[in-house]
Amino acid sequence: KGFNGMLAPTVDIIRSGLSGRQTETFSEDPLLSGTMGAQVAAGMKGQNVVTTVKHYGPYNQETNRDQINVKVSDRALHEIYNAPAQAVVTQGGADALMCSYPKVNGTYACQNQALLAALRSETGWQGLVMSDYAAGDDRVAGFNAGVDTTALWPGFPTDAFTSGAITATRLDEAASRILRAMFASGAFDHPLGTATSGSVSTTANQTLATQVAEDSTVLLKNSGQMLPLRKNVTQRVAVIGPSGTDAITGVNGSSYVDPGTVVTPLKAITTTAGTGATVVASQGTLGDIGLATIPATALRAPDGTSGLLGTFYPSADLTGTAVTTAVTSTVDFAGAPVSGLPSTWSARWTGTLTPTATGLVRLSAVTSGAVKIWVNGTLVISGGRSFTNFLYGPGTYPLQGVTRLTAGTPVNIVVEYSTQSPQGTGYFGPELHLGWQPTSMIADAVTAAKNADVAVVYVNQRTGEGMDRDSYDLPGDQNQLIDAVASANPNTVVVLNTPGAVLMPWLSKVKAVLQVWYPGMAVGTATAAVLFGDADPAGRLPVTFPASNAQRPTATSTSAYPGTSGTVSYDEDVFVGYRRLLQQGQTPLFPFGYGLSYTTFTQDTFVLGPFVGDAASAQVTVHNTGTRAGSQVVQVYVGALPTTSVSTPNRQLAGYSKVTLNAGESRTISIPIPRRMLSYWDTSTQTWVTPKGATSVYIGTSVATTSFAGTLSAG
Repeated sequence: KGFNGMLAPTVDIIRSGLSGRQTETFSEDPLLSGTMGAQVAAGMKGQNVVTTVKHYGPYNQETNRDQINVKVSDRALHEIYNAPAQAVVTQGGADALMCSYPKVNGTYACQNQALLAALRSETGWQGLVMSDYAAGDDRVAGFNAGVDTTALWPGFPTDAFTSGAITATRLDEAASRILRAMFASGAFDHPLGTATSGSVSTTANQTLATQVAEDSTVLLKNSGQMLPLRKNVTQRVAVIGPSGTDAITGVNGSSYVDPGTVVTPLKAITTTAGTGATVVASQGTLGDIGLATIPATALRAPDGTSGLLGTFYPSADLTGTAVTTAVTSTVDFAGAPVSGLPSTWSARWTGTLTPTATGLVRLSAVTSGAVKIWVNGTLVISGGRSFTNFLYGPGTYPLQGVTRLTAGTPVNIVVEYSTQSPQGTGYFGPELHLGWQPTSMIADAVTAAKNADVAVVYVNQRTGEGMDRDSYDLPGDQNQLIDAVASANPNTVVVLNTPGAVLMPWLSKVKAVLQVWYPGMAVGTATAAVLFGDADPAGRLPVTFPASNAQRPTATSTSAYPGTSGTVSYDEDVFVGYRRLLQQGQTPLFPFGYGLSYTTFTQDTFVLGPFVGDAASAQVTVHNTGTRAGSQVVQVYVGALPTTSVSTPNRQLAGYSKVTLNAGESRTISIPIPRRMLSYWDTSTQTWVTPKGATSVYIGTSVATTSFAGTLSAG
């Protein structure tokens, strides 16, 4: 495409599991994030590209991302949040680094000299540091703190170079780091050829993309060996949900990639099912999209006219003397819906909504701002968005709700809106589009499921830059759809095309569950290959799937609105993700590292080698005891460290290895265990400390499924 610099890889720690950008990164675990990021960086650098690891400094939420103050311990910074970036620059050879948006302990990450200097002093790294778009509030302070370029957002105050605000020594230092990155990456010695605006997706690239998607698919449940489905047999397969051109391929925002030509899941399943199979489609749900605007004909203001009565206030919280009142035919605006409003305002619309059908009615709010919606006194939607969509990508970021109504029977509806959102201030002004789906599609899907031998239900969730998910719940009517289909057909398979963990209240009723994430151009081909057994589901969970919305730290700012600084405290310290649940004795829905295969494996003959230099090793013999080829990911965890003055996790990932074996095949693998995994960061001495004594080592297939393998002493 003609680029010699990449703003990647992203190795932000997935702290809460709800960040809109978590699909751009790898894991909740620093070792996994660091090793995967290092491999990506090394691959990029091998193509003479300047690789920019991001984001340095804890960046774990989109809510108030450019104003929030992250209060985090020095130990957590070293052991959790900064560790992946350090691994990428030391192991992957990244020549550039991007600092993040939030403040870190009171100072913006891109102006935090201590934070930026630590990476260099502790690793010897000499690459360049760039700031994210408009990160921080003082570019000169950022430059003096160690940011070498703010090229992503032009407009640097150049008089600072002649006024004495920036020294010639600092300028020379920044210039030399930029030049060094150009030379060290090979970009200078390998000038770009002619760039193309067309597709560069070769057949080989497409094949690789499909393999990556197949290998990333996680099989979460497979009761009675429901999967793989049979091919070339007489059977009726019902494909339900957003499985056509509405299938989500990737994350919205600055990392969105146009997938090009896509074979839809429906088409791929139809083709792969083969001779004798009949594949029928039923929409069932529209998935996570903004719905059609509620028309004036369905709304009545208190005076009986079409629409709703809006009362508009000169404040963010519906206080003060109303500026004006007006009946609006719909709640569907971009910009001020009435004249005379100040820059900050709020509104309340009241009236009735008359449904046109009996049953489940969906509501949606596509908004830049905060919104709450009550139907007959019940809160149906509550939340906010900074953006309706963040610049790139085809989908919006709707808020969703459902309610059961009776055709022709009016219900009271109240809509409240504020230009100030809990997720921050949007760049594009106030906006709200109140939509609905008055007639449910679930009944037709149930009919299709009843008449099928197997039902495959696709569900999804939109996510991206500039938003955080509100909860782990599937949006809209998708849980109700799965429950109804599973009640109609015991052979129900659920395909989760979501950015991360979701709750599964229907889990006991379905036979199989696949997590496919966002498979890009392979959204159909890879998923169909796994469903019908042409590929083994070789992925394992890089994040914990919680059992409830309570199983996560507080993810958002303590500030109600973005106009104030707000602080989020990382009170869990180093106990992030699975570490926290183990510490608290909680059981997730699916643990970190979990995933099934279509074959079976055993692991034995554990041999722990002593430390040689900075690493020990664990040797494991893996046997494929099943009847087909498949992949296993062997995981090594270390237990709590001996005799320390600080609390350490009961389990933390220390190494892993993926092995693919044919039926009946065995192989002995060796997994390195870095000394760092038997150490902790001592804040008083500002050094890594490796305690004396024995540390337990466990080997297994998830953090919750391990066997004791022995002990190691590194101190």
